[in-house]
Amino acid sequence: MNGPPKLPDILDYYDVLGVNERASYATIERCVKRLQQSHHPDSRRAGAQPSTVIFQNVGIAWDTLQSDGKRARYDKTYPHIRKQWDVYRVNLAKWNDEQRENEQGQARAAARRRKIEEEKVKIENAKQKVLEEKAKEAARRLAKRMEGEKALREQQAKKEEEIRQREEEALRVRERLQEERRRQRLARDEEETRIKADWARAQRERKLAADEEAAARERLRKQQEKLPRPNKDDDTQSAEPTSDESEERQRLARKQRAAEEREALVIAAAQERQARAAQDRLNRQQSGSESLKRPVADESVGAQALNRTKRPRPEKELKSTMKDFKKWAA
Repeated sequence: MNGPPKLPDILDYYDVLGVNERASYATIERCVKRLQQSHHPDSRRAGAQPSTVIFQNVGIAWDTLQSDGKRARYDKTYPHIRKQWDVYRVNLAKWNDEQRENEQGQARAAARRRKIEEEKVKIENAKQKVLEEKAKEAARRLAKRMEGEKALREQQAKKEEEIRQREEEALRVRERLQEERRRQRLARDEEETRIKADWARAQRERKLAADEEAAARERLRKQQEKLPRPNKDDDTQSAEPTSDESEERQRLARKQRAAEEREALVIAAAQERQARAAQDRLNRQQSGSESLKRPVADESVGAQALNRTKRPRPEKELKSTMKDFKKWAA
C-alpha cells in the first residue's frame, strides 16, 4: 500500500457520537452536549480535550440525527456507510502495521549501522589504548627505576640520620642519668644529714633526761642520808615513799616518756621523709622514662645506664641508714 486509505464520503454519525443506531433522541442529545463541552476549542474545564475537528463532526452528526426525516434517510444508507467505515478501519490498521514494520526495519537497519560504527570506534579505541598503555608502561618503568634510586638514597640518608639521632639520644640519656644520680645523691645526703641531726638531738634530749633522773636520784639519796634513821615502829611508814619522792619520780618518768616519744617521732618522721624521697625518685624515673625514647637493644651504654638507675627499697635503705646512725651515735 503506497499511502493511507481514503476516508469514506459520509461520516459514521453514530460512531462519532459513540451511541448505538437504535439510541433514543434523549440519549443522542445528552451525548452531543457532553462531547461538545469536552471538545470545544475554547473549553477550560478540567479534563477537557479541545479539538476543532471532533467538535465540527459532532455538530454535523447532531444536525442530521436531530431531525426524524434526515435520520430516516440516513438510516436507510447506514449499513452501506458502516461497511465502508469497517473496510476503512481494516485498511487503516493494515497500513499502520506496514508503517510500523517499515519503521521497525529502518530502526533495525539504523541500529546495525550504528553497531558497525561503534565496533569500528571500539577497534580504533582499543588500538589507541594499546599504544597508550605501552607508552604508560614505559613511563612507569622509568619512574619506578628513578623512584627506586631515590628511595635507596633516602634510605641511606635515613639510616645515617637514625644513627646520629641514636648517638645524640644515648648521650642525652647518659647526661640525664648522671644528673638524676647527682640529684639523688644530694637528696640522700641532705636526708641523711637531717636524720643524723634529728637523731643526735633526740639522743641529747634522752641523755639530758637520763642525767636529770640520775641527779634527782642522787639528791633523794642525799636527803635520805641526812634524815634521822627511823625507829622500828616506823618501819611501815618509812617503807612507803613520801609525796615529794613520788612526785619527783613521776616527773622523771614523764620526762623519760617524753624523750622516748620525741625519739619515736624523729624516727617516724625520718622514715616518712625517706619513703617520700624514694617515691619522688621513682616518679621522676617514671616521668623521665616516659619522656625519653626507649634506647635500642644494641646500645649497651644506654642499657647499662638505665640498669644503674635501680635503687634499693626504702625499707632496706632506711634500715642501713639507721644502723649507721646508731654506730655514729655510739
